[in-house]
Amino acid sequence: MGETNTIHLKVEEDVPAELEAFVRLSHFALFDQAREWFDGCLRDHLAEFPVALEYADMLLRQGSYREVEVLDLHSPDTAGLPEHNDIDRLWGLLEQLAIMHLRGPTSDALEDAMACFDYLRDRRVGGDARPSALEIHMLEVYLQIVVGAHGTSMWPEGKERYTNPPWCQSDLPAWRGFGAWYADLRECNHFWEAQRILTILLPVLPFKDAIDMFMKPDQFGLVVENIDQGSFDETLVLSDLMSANNICNYVLEYSEGLLSHELPREHLFELAGAYLESSRSLAVILSCLSKTDKNEELPPVLQVEMLEKRLGQLKEGPLSTQIHSDELQPRMPAFTKGSKITAATSQVDYTQGTHESMAPEPLRTLHPDQANPAWLHALQQSLASSTAAAPTRYTCASENVFPGNLGHTGPIALEVGLAPVIPRWARSQTVNFAALANGYPRSELALLAANALRDAAEEWNQLDLGVKFQWVAKIQDASFILCYGGDRGEALAQAFFPTEKQLSTLDVYSASFRPGTVQYLKNIFLHELGHVLGFRHAFAPNFDVDEETIEFGPRSPTSVMGYEFPPQIQATDRESAVAFYSFPGPSLRVKDSQVSIRDYSAR
Repeated sequence: MGETNTIHLKVEEDVPAELEAFVRLSHFALFDQAREWFDGCLRDHLAEFPVALEYADMLLRQGSYREVEVLDLHSPDTAGLPEHNDIDRLWGLLEQLAIMHLRGPTSDALEDAMACFDYLRDRRVGGDARPSALEIHMLEVYLQIVVGAHGTSMWPEGKERYTNPPWCQSDLPAWRGFGAWYADLRECNHFWEAQRILTILLPVLPFKDAIDMFMKPDQFGLVVENIDQGSFDETLVLSDLMSANNICNYVLEYSEGLLSHELPREHLFELAGAYLESSRSLAVILSCLSKTDKNEELPPVLQVEMLEKRLGQLKEGPLSTQIHSDELQPRMPAFTKGSKITAATSQVDYTQGTHESMAPEPLRTLHPDQANPAWLHALQQSLASSTAAAPTRYTCASENVFPGNLGHTGPIALEVGLAPVIPRWARSQTVNFAALANGYPRSELALLAANALRDAAEEWNQLDLGVKFQWVAKIQDASFILCYGGDRGEALAQAFFPTEKQLSTLDVYSASFRPGTVQYLKNIFLHELGHVLGFRHAFAPNFDVDEETIEFGPRSPTSVMGYEFPPQIQATDRESAVAFYSFPGPSLRVKDSQVSIRDYSAR
């Protein structure tokens, strides 16, 4: 059984089992169930450190950063505990991490992280003892802060040693020490903690570094060994499933960002397919052996299906005719090279035809001229009359993750003072979108979402920015597609920024279809299309325009890009959007820095 980091503190006799059940739900990303369990069993124990720590971790993974910020992280009773200094440092890092997600990297967060680095380094000098559970946790939160701050204007020159664990040699290339740390954690059976390091670091790594650090031919062999020996380690299988999903997604993201002449995409698809096959096998193992209700509905299992659809979609695009597989072939995981888990090798009845049963159904789109049946209007009116409570704030996944490599047009590219390039669409462009008909829990939800997106697009089009949205029937004609993204907790949707990718996605999540929320689908898409136009959260500043730059001013809390629900386009949004898209200059002045503007052509 994989080791779970345990912090031995005095707690009431019934709390450990309840806490273990809560952590299990959180690890499976069943956040709604985890919250219900916490409120029913653990909220009265929030003053106890292990409970408070796991609750804060769950909120961060769910993206509920505001709740972490307002949580009194110093309330747990740690007086007299031998680890109280470590605990205080960890609380401080958790609070700074939540603030970074809400407002972007800050100097306070970076200073606290570097102080933690020095603290951990001094403790390891001259000692051979392995890091404690608290130190492992501190290092994970430290890495998230450093990844977010690295490459920004606040990163101090000559401080690359902070991109590796404190006990590594100072001249080690950036992030390489964390690759070794990942391997050490797995060797010590800390599978969940190792998976967290991979998840945090993978999105910011150059492709070659990602291959060297995280892609191994025997990567998932331990699962096979354990099952052949008659044992099942749920933590190991879940962690490996999430790692395989993350690697597959990373390779697909990399392939999307390539120009056709840069690297043959065929072999990247082969590599992604190999990890996808591993994900399928791991998902089947989890479904067969895990004692969890409705295993097929677990978010990590559902992600396998989404990755299958995405890979199939990308394969429809033009490919290079060159194939150079020598470098990547040794990185194929073992499940795909003749040792794929079967009933014979695993002693588990997986049923014949698993691959066929998990194959993605063909992608079907809604035709804009046939997607507004007579009954839809009645359904919309019925939903509008709902008395269910609406959300108190807008929760958007588009800016939850802040990559360290801000040269990409990820969802924080307009963060003030951070991005080297501000993306927008070139004037006179039409940004086409298609809407998937399948993938939703019920077919009528696809129609509701697509029509709400069309209504939101028409409202943005009325601003006459020189860029407009248009619904098209075929994926090959679209710049992005509207998809159902499953359950992401309280997050409503996730969009993207202007990009050179051939096809992007706008994901709408299950929370958008809840009673009290679904009638505001158009408002949700008003916010998300703002991201597609290049606007980030709380956009709509006051502008001072001169010949070359636009100076950012105070932000409007009621902006369509803010956190008030339901979001609506304000007069300040209109003024700012028109000014931004009319501005001819090559750069913006953001505080004291010049930031280049890059105009993209839509598909």
